[in-house]
Amino acid sequence: MLTTSELQEIQWHERPEAEAEGHPFAEMALETIATAAFLVAAGGEVLKMNRLATAMVKRAQGLRLEGAGLAVPSSHENTQLLELIAGAAVAGRRASRAARGGALVIRRHGHRHSLHVSVQPVPDICRRLMGAACALVVASDPAASPRSRASVLRNYYALTPAEARMADLLLEGLGLRQAALRMGITVETARFQLKRVLAKTGTHRQAELMRLMLLLPGNA
Repeated sequence: MLTTSELQEIQWHERPEAEAEGHPFAEMALETIATAAFLVAAGGEVLKMNRLATAMVKRAQGLRLEGAGLAVPSSHENTQLLELIAGAAVAGRRASRAARGGALVIRRHGHRHSLHVSVQPVPDICRRLMGAACALVVASDPAASPRSRASVLRNYYALTPAEARMADLLLEGLGLRQAALRMGITVETARFQLKRVLAKTGTHRQAELMRLMLLLPGNA
C-alpha cells in the first residue's frame, strides 16, 4: 500500500484532463489493444479510453465511470483498483520506491465470469505526452471473444480488410491457393495481397509474418 507522502507526491501541477485533449496519439495507441484499455491518472481520472473500453463502461459490466473516475461496484475492490493505479503511476516516475501495478479480479453481479483487470505503468514517452502521472488499465471479459490477431495487425500496419482476412487465413494454416478459394479471388490476387502485407509489416517471408502475428494478442 502507498504511504500518504507517496500519494501526495503524484499530485503534481499538470492538469491531466487539459493536457490529454491535445494528444490523439494516445487514442490511436489504445485502439491497437485487443481489449478494453484505459489511460488513467494517478487519482483515478480516466484520461483516454479505446472503443472497447467505452462500450464496457456504457454497459456497466464490472467497470463504470463515476464522474471522470474509473470505479467498480465493490468498495473493497474499488480501493484495490485505485491503489494499483496510483502505484503504477508512481512507478512510471520512481520505480524503485513504488508498487508497479498488478492484477485484480472483479466480481460481477449476475455474471458467471469475473472481469480480469491488469494495471501497469506506461512508458515514459506516453507519460510525457499526456503531461501527467498515469497508468494503463486493461480489462478483459473471459466470456467475450477476442479480436483476431489479423485485426490487431491491421490497426498496427494499416492493412486493408482483404489483407487482414488473407493474413487470418494463412495463420489458420491454409495455403495461398486455399485462402484464395475461401476469399473468392484468384491466386494471383492472393499473392499480390500477401506481398502487400509483407511490405507493410516489414517482413520478408510468410513464416516471418506468422511469427509476428503469433506475438499479437487475440485469436488466430
